[in-house]
Amino acid sequence: MESLQSKELTSVINAEDIKKQLLHLGIKQGDVLEVHASMKAIGYILGGSNTVLDAILDVIGYEGTLVMAAQAFGNSEPAYFEHPPVDISLYQKIRSSHPVYQSKFEDLHYMGALASSLQKRPAVYFSNHPIASFMSIGKHAKWITQAHPLNDEFGLRSPLARMVELKAKVLLIGVDYDSCTGMHLGEHLSGKRPLQIQGSRMNVAGKEEWVKFLTHAYDSDDFKPIGRAMEMQNKIQAGLVGNAVTKIFDLETAVRFTQKYFEDNL
Repeated sequence: MESLQSKELTSVINAEDIKKQLLHLGIKQGDVLEVHASMKAIGYILGGSNTVLDAILDVIGYEGTLVMAAQAFGNSEPAYFEHPPVDISLYQKIRSSHPVYQSKFEDLHYMGALASSLQKRPAVYFSNHPIASFMSIGKHAKWITQAHPLNDEFGLRSPLARMVELKAKVLLIGVDYDSCTGMHLGEHLSGKRPLQIQGSRMNVAGKEEWVKFLTHAYDSDDFKPIGRAMEMQNKIQAGLVGNAVTKIFDLETAVRFTQKYFEDNL
């Protein structure tokens, strides 16, 4: 069987192609964007994820701001691990010996190549949350990420609330609505998710400790039907970036739709 790597390329995508498509979607100078992307869905990009990143930054310009989720996996309460689950006999070992949270140096490969590329940029700011961090670059990056309480992952004191205040847009490139971190704010506002005790290994006054904190049992599985409802009401602008189906919408609209969905259905 012929592998994907051995197939002859019939098209390639460069930075100018991407910029034209982003402009066609209505992205403009000064926009605040929450971005989630699949490089594989876009196609063969000359320069890879750095080309996509540079194209986005060029389109939003110096007055714009890019935000991405920087959620590291593993440094959290092992009782909730699912992929894979963990035997109870290993809980204490994980809590006592997992590397502490390190923001810029966390392993973000689960977040995708574009997130990993942004992480390496020298001007990036990170919110200080061990399991729900955001990273940002641009005009409002420092303000968006400056405060992120442990017990408010996605609530009104989180970076998401400041993004709503800035009239942020969400850009989904080749991924579905369950990748939209911003919709967790609506989930939070609904008050429908149960509380749970989380934990992470952190530096506390120069000492490594396992820190417990109260949060909610967030779950993005319900975000797909919410996105479809937004489409039915013409709240989504759709197009292409490379070969990837791409959707853009207002974060505040997504938050309100999500809140109402949870209030009406849970």
